[in-house]
Amino acid sequence: MSSCDYVTDEKSSILEKPFIPKYLRNSPLDIYNRTAKEPILLPTKWNPVDHGYNLYVTENNLGIGYIGRGIASAIRSDHPIPAMAGIYYFEVDIINSGLEK
Repeated sequence: MSSCDYVTDEKSSILEKPFIPKYLRNSPLDIYNRTAKEPILLPTKWNPVDHGYNLYVTENNLGIGYIGRGIASAIRSDHPIPAMAGIYYFEVDIINSGLEK
């Protein structure tokens, strides 16, 4: 899944058409993005360079791995969750907490 599709305007410049999940269709955010010159993009993957030193991001930017010791780390997504979205939902599956031997 891509965070956006690309379309061209009459000047042949590339504009981003943002990904909108089903539960946000026809929301204020979706309605705004239909006419905005600069649409608001939603987070759709992990940021491969903005994360803790003990994390790595998979090649498709959808998975994260933990390296070494420690109990915490942090990572950002490709775009912040916009306040205009009102409600935004995401899930994270912890496959292995690293405590199992």
